Amino acid sequence: MNPLNLSVDPRSRQYTLMHSNDPPEDFERPSIRAAISHADERIASLDEEISALQRKLKELEEERVLVADYQTKNKAILSPLRRMPAEVLTEIFSHLRPYREPVFEGRQSYLAHGPWLPSHVSRRWRAISLSTPSLWSHIVIDYARQYYPASPLQLEAHIQRAKSLSLKILFYGAEDADSDSQMQMLDHLLEYSSRWEDLLVVFSPQLVSLLDTRSAQIKASSLKKLRVEWHGFDSQEGVISLDAFSSIASLTHVVLQTHGVTQNPGPEHRFIPISFPTHLTHYEVNCPWHMHADILKLTPFVVKARIFVESVDDPLPESMVALEQLGWLFTTSPKILQRIHAPRLNGLAFYVAEDLTDASVLASVGALIQHSACVLTQLCFNGLPKEVSTTTQILQNLPSLADLRIICDLPNTIAVERLGALIFSLTIFEANGLNTAAPQLRTFSVAHVKHTPTIPYQKYADMLNSRLEAADCELTAATLAISNAPYPDSASLSTLTAIRRQGHNFTFLKEWDAHKEMSFWEYKSTWPVYLD
Repeated sequence: MNPLNLSVDPRSRQYTLMHSNDPPEDFERPSIRAAISHADERIASLDEEISALQRKLKELEEERVLVADYQTKNKAILSPLRRMPAEVLTEIFSHLRPYREPVFEGRQSYLAHGPWLPSHVSRRWRAISLSTPSLWSHIVIDYARQYYPASPLQLEAHIQRAKSLSLKILFYGAEDADSDSQMQMLDHLLEYSSRWEDLLVVFSPQLVSLLDTRSAQIKASSLKKLRVEWHGFDSQEGVISLDAFSSIASLTHVVLQTHGVTQNPGPEHRFIPISFPTHLTHYEVNCPWHMHADILKLTPFVVKARIFVESVDDPLPESMVALEQLGWLFTTSPKILQRIHAPRLNGLAFYVAEDLTDASVLASVGALIQHSACVLTQLCFNGLPKEVSTTTQILQNLPSLADLRIICDLPNTIAVERLGALIFSLTIFEANGLNTAAPQLRTFSVAHVKHTPTIPYQKYADMLNSRLEAADCELTAATLAISNAPYPDSASLSTLTAIRRQGHNFTFLKEWDAHKEMSFWEYKSTWPVYLD
C-alpha cells in the first residue's frame, strides 16, 4: 500500500477545521469520513508491517544469542586459562580461603568459598583442586558469621581431601548459634587432633566442656600454634583450666585472648591457666604480672612476646625475668620493663595509658636499656607521653634507634596535639640544624585510627621533607597508615605524593592494609587461616 498523502492545503476548508473548533457543515462530513477511512487503512497496513518487522527482529535477536554463545564457546577454546599451568591455578586457588574479612552478611554456603569454589567450575579446575591437598588443609568454621559445613559428612569430605597433611584450623564458636551443631563439628575435628598444626578456637563454656570430656583423646602431638579466644568475661564462667592442651609438647606459639580486652584487662577478667612448654617461642597472654613472670621464667626461649598486664598499680616483684632470646616485645604496661632482662631485644612497642606519668615511662624504658644493654632499633608508641620532651629524651637515649612508629588512636584532640608537638620537635629548621632530635632515625611511621581528629598532615609532610633534605639525618623511608579516620586534605596529599615521586620510600596505607600494618608494628602473631 502506498504511503498516505498527509499534506493539507492551508487555504482549504479542511485545514481550517483541523485548526479550529468549528463544526463541519453537513456536506463536508462525507469528505472528512473518507479521510478517516484512508487513515484507518494505512494504520492497519503499518501495523502489519511493524508486526512483521518485530517478528523478524525477534528472530534476529534469538539468532544473535545463539551465535554469541557459539562465539563465546569458541573463544573459550583459545582462552589463556586453558593453557595456564596447573601450578599457577593452584597458587590462585590458594588465595580463596574464607578469611574473616570482609564481613559476611547472612548464612554463607560452605561450598561457595575456599577450595570448594573452583571445584565446581570445570572438570580441569575440579581435578586440580582435588589433587592439591594443601588447598584443603585450611579449615575455617565460623558460627559467628554463619559459615560452617552443612553436616559432619561435608567436613569429613574436606578433611579427606587434605590427604595426610597437617591441618590449620579456625573454629569460631558463637554463644547465640546452635550449640549442638558447634559441638558436633568440634567433636569431629577432635578425631583428627593428631594432624592439628595450627588451631585458633573461640570458646564458649559448652565447647570447653566438650574438650574437657575428650581431653584423653586429644593427641595433638604436631600442634605448633595455639590461639584461644573468649567472647568476653561471661564466656569464661565455670571454666577452671584448659587441661585439654596441658600435655602438648610441640607448641611454639600460644595466644590467650579475651574479646573486648584490648589494653589493660579489668578486674572481672579471669586468667584461664594452661601449661606452657619450655621451648615456647611466641607468647601472647593477658593476666597479672606475677603470673606472666612465673610463666616466662619457665619459657626462656621466647622470641616474641605480647604481654597484656592486669593490676598495673600493684607493686612489682623485685625478681627479674631473664629472656635471653627475646627479640620483640609489646606490652600494655611499660612499668614491667623495669623487671625484664632482654639483651637481644631489637623491637619494643608499648601502650601509653592516660593515667601513666611521663616519669614512669621514662624510668621504665631507661631501666630496660640499663638492665639489658640491648641494641634497640625499633620503637612503637601506642599513644604518647604527655610532654614532648619526654618522648624526645627517650629517642635521644636510644642512639641505635632507626625505626620509630606512632599509633594515634585516642578519640580526642589530646593525642593529636601531642603528635603535632612531636612532629614539630623532629622538624629541622635552619636555626636548629645542629640540634636535630634523633638524627639517626631511618624510618618514621604514623598510624591514624578510630575517628580521631585530623592530625597535622601538612606538618608531617614538612617534617619528612626537612629530614630527607638534611645532610645530618638518615631518614630514608616513611609510612602513613589511616584506618577509620580522616584522610589528608588535597594540599597535604600533594606534598606527600611529591615525596614519593622524588624517589623516596613513602608508603600510604588505608583501612584494612593500614590495620594489618599496625598489627605488624605491635608484633601480633600471624595465622594462616585468620587475619587479625
